[in-house]
Amino acid sequence: METIFTELINKKICIWGWGREGKSTLQFINKFVPGSNVVIADKNYIDNIAIPYISENELITNLDKFDIIIKSPGISLYNLNIKKTNNITSQVELFLKYYKNKTIGITGTKGKSTTTNLVYFLLKNLNFNVQIGGNIGIPVFDLLMNDNHTDWYVLELSCHQLDSINYSPHIAILLNIFPEHLDYYQSFELYKNAKFNIITHQNSNDLAIINNNIADITNTESEIWNFGENIKNSKRGLFYLDNNLIFKNANNTKKLSIDKDKLKLKGEHNIHNICAALLATYFSTGIEIEAFIDKIYEFQPLPHRLEYIGEFQNIHFYNDSISTIPQSTIAALESLYNVDTLIIGGMNRGLNYSELFDYLKKSNVKNIFCIGELKDFLFTNLENIKHKNVMKFDDLQQAVDAAFRLTSPGKICLLSPAAASYDQFKNFEDRGDKFKYYIKNFDNKI
Repeated sequence: METIFTELINKKICIWGWGREGKSTLQFINKFVPGSNVVIADKNYIDNIAIPYISENELITNLDKFDIIIKSPGISLYNLNIKKTNNITSQVELFLKYYKNKTIGITGTKGKSTTTNLVYFLLKNLNFNVQIGGNIGIPVFDLLMNDNHTDWYVLELSCHQLDSINYSPHIAILLNIFPEHLDYYQSFELYKNAKFNIITHQNSNDLAIINNNIADITNTESEIWNFGENIKNSKRGLFYLDNNLIFKNANNTKKLSIDKDKLKLKGEHNIHNICAALLATYFSTGIEIEAFIDKIYEFQPLPHRLEYIGEFQNIHFYNDSISTIPQSTIAALESLYNVDTLIIGGMNRGLNYSELFDYLKKSNVKNIFCIGELKDFLFTNLENIKHKNVMKFDDLQQAVDAAFRLTSPGKICLLSPAAASYDQFKNFEDRGDKFKYYIKNFDNKI
C-alpha cells in the first residue's frame, strides 16, 4: 500500500521555501526517507546547510527537472505567473492525500484559530487521542514525527495551504469569507476559490460544516450542515437564536441551552464559531452535544482575540490585534459594550472601509485614533463625523498615551486595527504584545 513515505522514495525532491515548513519537510524526509535526493530552493541565499541549494529563479526555469516539488504556503504561484504542475505539491496536500479520513479541517477569513483550538479542546476533554497543527504554527509533517495511533488531526488551514490542492479533509468547517490576502491573490474570486478547496474535493462520505451566510456552495458532493442565524434556509445544522442553540435535522428540532454570560469567548461571532466546533465534535465522536456542551465554558480565548488586558487607571483595555479586516473590527465593537476609544490602522492593502466608516458614524465610540500607513486615509474619511474625536498618531505608543488621557473612566479602549500589521510590526502578535507592554508600563512614564 502506498503511503506518504513510499511516495517520496527514489524521487528527486525540491523543497521550495526555507522557512518553518521547509525545515520541517527536510526533517521529515531525513527521518522517514533517509538518503533521498533533496535540493533546497529559496529566493534568499542559504548557507550552512548540508544539502544543495538553488535559487528560486533557477528552480522556476527547471521545474520539470524534479519529481516532487514541496512548496511552502507563503510562495504565491500567481505572483510568479506559474501554473501548478503535477509535480508541485505541499505538506498539506500530501497529508490530506493519506490522512484525510482522520482529519478535521477548519478555514475562514476570521475565527479559524479559535475554532481549531476549541475543537481540539473538546476532543481532548472527551479523551480522544488528538493532534493539532497547520496554520497555527505546527507544520502537518510534524504531527507524523512521533505519531501514536492518533484518532483525529485537527488542522487550521489557511487559504495559502488550501490553494490548488486536490484533496479535502473528511470533516471541513468553512467559517466565513471576506476580502483578504489580495496581495497574494490577483482577485477576491481566486481567494474565495482557495478557501472553497476545503470542501471541493470531498465525497459523499464526507461532511461539510458551513456558515449559512456563505453563498454559491455548489461544488461539493459531501453532506452539508449549517450554522449561523438563518435557520429557515437550512435543512440541518446548529443555530443561535434568541439566546438558545437550536439543533435541526431531517427528523427533529431541539433546543440546547447556552449561557453566553458564562462564556469566556465574547461576541456573537464566537457563538457561531462554537456552533461549528460543537457540530464537528458531535460528528467525529458520535457523542450527543448535550453530553459535552458545558465544556465550552472552560475554554480560554487565545491571545490577541478580544483579549482583556485589564483595568488601568479606571480604563478597561482590550487587545484585538488579530483584526486585519474591517468586518472583524465591527464584530469586536458589537461584542463589547462601552467602547469609548478605538485604535485602528496599519498596513494599506487597498481594502474597502466604507462599511466600517458607516458603522462608526452610528456608533457610540467617542475617540477614534488612526495609526500606521492608513492613518491619513482613515483620518480624512472620519474627521468630519459629528461628535467624534478623530486623531492620528505616528505610532501605537502615542495612541496608547492619548487613550489614557482621553478615554472616559470606566469605559473601554479597544485596539482592533482592521488592517495588517506589517507596516510597523513583525506580525499581529508583535503588535498586540507591544500594545500590552505600552499599557502596563504607562505609569513608568509619568
